[in-house]
Amino acid sequence: MDQDKMKILLILFFVQQSSAVIFHLNLTEYSRMPDLYLMDDYDTCLAEPDSVYCAITADLYSTTDSELMQMIQEYSEHKVKHYNHTVAHRALCVKTTCKDYLQNRALEVEADLRSVLEECVNNSMWNGYKLNARLSHINYCKKHGEKRPYSAGDYIVGAVYALLIFLNAIGTFYDVQNGDKAGNPLLLAFSMRRNWTKLMAPSGKGPEPRLNRLQVFNGIRTLTTFCVYFSHTYTLFAYSYLKNPYDVEIAYDDPVRYIMFNGWLVTYTFFVMSGFMVAFNFEIHAEKHPVSLWDWPRSMLLRWLRLTPTYALLLFTVMTLNRHFGDGPQWDLLVTSEADECNRYWWTNLLYINNYIYDNSNCFLQCWYLAADTQLFGLGLLLCILFRKPRAQIIVLAAMLTGALAVPAAHVYYQGVDAVVYQSPENYRTVYQHDDTFRLIYVRAHTILSTYLLGIAGGLLTYHWLENEKNISARMRKYTWILWLSVPFAVSTILSGGMFYMDHFEPSTLVKVLYASVHKPLFQFCMLIIIIGCIFKVETVYRGILEWRGFTLTARLSYAGYLLHMMVLRGFLGSQRLPVYMSDYNIATILSATIFICLCVGALLFVMVESPLATLVKTISTPSRRKLQAATGDDIKAPTEDVTKV
Repeated sequence: MDQDKMKILLILFFVQQSSAVIFHLNLTEYSRMPDLYLMDDYDTCLAEPDSVYCAITADLYSTTDSELMQMIQEYSEHKVKHYNHTVAHRALCVKTTCKDYLQNRALEVEADLRSVLEECVNNSMWNGYKLNARLSHINYCKKHGEKRPYSAGDYIVGAVYALLIFLNAIGTFYDVQNGDKAGNPLLLAFSMRRNWTKLMAPSGKGPEPRLNRLQVFNGIRTLTTFCVYFSHTYTLFAYSYLKNPYDVEIAYDDPVRYIMFNGWLVTYTFFVMSGFMVAFNFEIHAEKHPVSLWDWPRSMLLRWLRLTPTYALLLFTVMTLNRHFGDGPQWDLLVTSEADECNRYWWTNLLYINNYIYDNSNCFLQCWYLAADTQLFGLGLLLCILFRKPRAQIIVLAAMLTGALAVPAAHVYYQGVDAVVYQSPENYRTVYQHDDTFRLIYVRAHTILSTYLLGIAGGLLTYHWLENEKNISARMRKYTWILWLSVPFAVSTILSGGMFYMDHFEPSTLVKVLYASVHKPLFQFCMLIIIIGCIFKVETVYRGILEWRGFTLTARLSYAGYLLHMMVLRGFLGSQRLPVYMSDYNIATILSATIFICLCVGALLFVMVESPLATLVKTISTPSRRKLQAATGDDIKAPTEDVTKV
């Protein structure tokens, strides 16, 4: 009897009642449904005079008792793993595919165009599947000979690029001509030769030996950035018109894929590194310099001046010139739509508040991180300034960490959001635009605070432990097994998110609350163990990988690459003329190409934009800047110079 009660309690704890849905269809049954995506030939269509090419969405329904429609609805109801097949996505050449419905209607008139498209798709569905279709939205239409006009913004951004090229040419010529005798720091800031030397300089050569121990950040930062590239490659594939949506849906039945579906946890490693660097560098700075509250606004200003030039240049490029770099049936879906959103919300990005003023915006979506990190940087620096005694630091960090753990739990409990951001097909298709969990929990600084506080605690501990490094290292080596287990435990934390994708399982509110509270700090605690273990040289395998000198270059380029990679992916997929086929091989190929392009273009941006402007800021703000950058780890010449950027 007690066992029966225990079973009932476990069921109530883990599971809520779920409605009847179709969880699986074999390929034969799946093929009975209308294609989710169909696309007419784009170039052939627009080569004809007076032709019109439109991308539309249509809602399926049935005026009769249709077994097929019922199957579509029940299959689509399993939203965690399936696309919404009650909606059809079509890219149609109106003059050919819909020629029987033109009836002398004027396609320039929106009402006539809608009537033609609705009759066309409705009859297509009826003839093929005995279903009806109602036009819900015309996403965009293109006409024969139509070209995108150049705006004033296009010319202004083009002029900025021309100016940067000119300044780099002048600065490089001045440096080559004068050599060591060159004395104009403003011109030398734009010397490509000197900036290339900075880019290729070895890591771990700074004057402060304790900072030289942080080379592990180069490897972690690089690998984390590549993981972000991979995640976004998969996302944008699923966002575009797909040839094989069935393969995307059945991928959720493969447990190995849970590493990808819950792998967004890796992104928060950036916050651990940033918090660590703020605390660690600030303590070193405070040894020799007085600290006051005036350091806070000046540090925030210097950080803004360091991060924003490259960011703003690429943001305005997305808004203007990027629209003209290509064309295709999906170009407006993937590229132009982002430009339109950025024209509305660019100011939120430059003020680093875009993670709160979100409003379903699709503008430079990956840069929610920069906003959250800037906000947490300000909070972390303020804590370091206000609480100087170790006892006060322990009390404040413990209290804030307790509160930080409760914040995401409160969102889940009171607002009814999910414990995790479901990487569902429909979330991929809409790029999370309508997902409250993404908007309220994933991107906002106060819900990420626990990971940043862990980083601050790790930085403070490392600073104090290095004062007695020999004894601390010897003690740590007795527990090397903890370091070894941290990686499988971190992977297990990621895999644990797979329970939310299980069929016939709807987690209870209690499970969601607990999971939302602890899964991010658990994973990042494992990462913190790895970081500290490498700094104190506890073992050689992890440290040998993460401190590989090749990661020095890729870490320096990761900021520009992080800003660039979505432009590369959107441009490639937007220029495809047919629905893309999503496979592991294709994803790996595009990911490799994206990494290569981001490294190459990132090197140009570092040499011609990022490093010159950082040097100008340093020159203009010296001596106050030197003190403040030493305090926060924001110096571009430090061995871990970019850690607080991305």
